[in-house]
Amino acid sequence: QGLQGRYVACNTAGDILATGTVEYPGATPYERAPDGTIQLALTRIGYRATARLLLTVARSMMPSPRPSTPDAVWLHSVVVDERHRGQGVGRVLMNQLEAQASAQGYQAVWLQVLAMNQPARQLYQQLGYKEMWSSPRWHRMLTWPSYLMRKALPASPKTSSLAI
Repeated sequence: QGLQGRYVACNTAGDILATGTVEYPGATPYERAPDGTIQLALTRIGYRATARLLLTVARSMMPSPRPSTPDAVWLHSVVVDERHRGQGVGRVLMNQLEAQASAQGYQAVWLQVLAMNQPARQLYQQLGYKEMWSSPRWHRMLTWPSYLMRKALPASPKTSSLAI
């Protein structure tokens, strides 16, 4: 199901297998820390753990090039439950997310993948994504090395459903 571009893939028993987000041009960007997050973290996990959490979030927010065109969407927060990895769930989810974008007339998809996430990077390459940028050495000292990848989408009819 989609909620502001967020999708959850479930099996017939209702177990969550994977999630992903499609960010459309002009949409409100994905919010990493909604209001109240820091106060809740301080209350639940304490000052030291909250400080580590904030440093991790800050590191993840180091800017990378982010092309923005009206004909392309961004996919992010694509995660397959660890118990279901290697079973084709990621491929099915990616195909469905791309179909959603294509059905709405978008012509391309961008995503960012961490360099250390070799299985995801390999999947994206198998699905036709091309590496358009990689973290330069100076950038890697400040944040996690990553790649920006892009895929051109085929034209599609305006109807599609997310059925996994």
